[in-house]
Amino acid sequence: MSEHRRIVDQVENEWLKVLHRHIDLLYHNTHLPSHDVEHHLRVWNFCRDLMYELDLVGIKVDRQTLEGVLIASLFHDTGLIVDKSEEHGYQSRLYCEQFFKNNSDRHVANLSDILTAIERHDDKKVKCPSQNGNKDLESIHSIVSAADDLDAFGYIGILRYVEIYLIRGISVDLLPKAVIKNLQNRFTNFQNSYSFIKQFVHKHRARFEIAFSFFECIEKPKVTNKGIANANREIVCLLKDCLIERKMDIFPTIDFALNNYHSQEINNFFCELRDELRSINNQKW
Repeated sequence: MSEHRRIVDQVENEWLKVLHRHIDLLYHNTHLPSHDVEHHLRVWNFCRDLMYELDLVGIKVDRQTLEGVLIASLFHDTGLIVDKSEEHGYQSRLYCEQFFKNNSDRHVANLSDILTAIERHDDKKVKCPSQNGNKDLESIHSIVSAADDLDAFGYIGILRYVEIYLIRGISVDLLPKAVIKNLQNRFTNFQNSYSFIKQFVHKHRARFEIAFSFFECIEKPKVTNKGIANANREIVCLLKDCLIERKMDIFPTIDFALNNYHSQEINNFFCELRDELRSINNQKW
C-alpha cells in the first residue's frame, strides 16, 4: 500500500463514519435525491480519485489538506436542506461550523480553509488558470469544487440538473439552455486546472459529453435528432414526476421507468444511470 493510500485510510477511519452518521441525521426529513447523502459520498470518491492522480504525478496532498477535503466534501451541499438556491454554500458552512461547536473533542487546524471551500464550492463561473502553480490545484477548495463538477457529468449529472433546476423554478422548456452553460463552465474549469492529468481528464470528458449531448439534443432537435430529443424530453418529465411530484428516491424511480416504459432510449438511459450509480457508490481502492 502506498503512503498516500495509507493516509487516506487513516483519515477515513477517523472521520467518515461519524460525518456520515451526522449528515444522515441532517437529511432525515429532507427529500432531495439528487443532492442527498449519497451525493456527498460520491463527491468524496471523486476527491479520492483526483488526489490519487495528483499523487501519481508527484503532487502530494498532505494529511491536513486531505482531512479538510473529506470534511468539506461531506458538508458542501448540506445547505440545500434549507436553501435550494445557488447560494446554499453559506448554509452548508453554518452546518459545518455547528458540527465543530457541538463536537469540541474534534479539532482541525485548517477549519477556516474548510469553511471557505464549503461556502464557495458552487461558484461555477469560468476562472482564469491559476498563476500559483500546484499550490492552488491541491487546495481544499479546488479539489472539492472539481469533484463536485465531476458528479455533475454523466447520467448522474443529468438527474442532478433536472431535479435541482426544476426545484429552483426553471421550466422544462428553459432547462436545457441553463444546464448547457453551467455544464460548459464546469468542464472548462476542470480542464483548465487539471489538463496535465491527461487520461483522467479524457475519462471525464466522455462523461461530460454524455450530459452535454443529452441537453443539447433537446435544445437543438433540428440539428441533432428529433426522435432522441423527444425521448430525452420525456425522460426529463419522468424524472420530474417521480423525484419531485411523487417524491420517489432514485432507485425506485429507475425501477418504475424500466417497468413502465418500453422506449429503447428511455430504457437505455435508466440502465446506464443505474450502472453508473452502482459503480461510483461502491467504489473502493
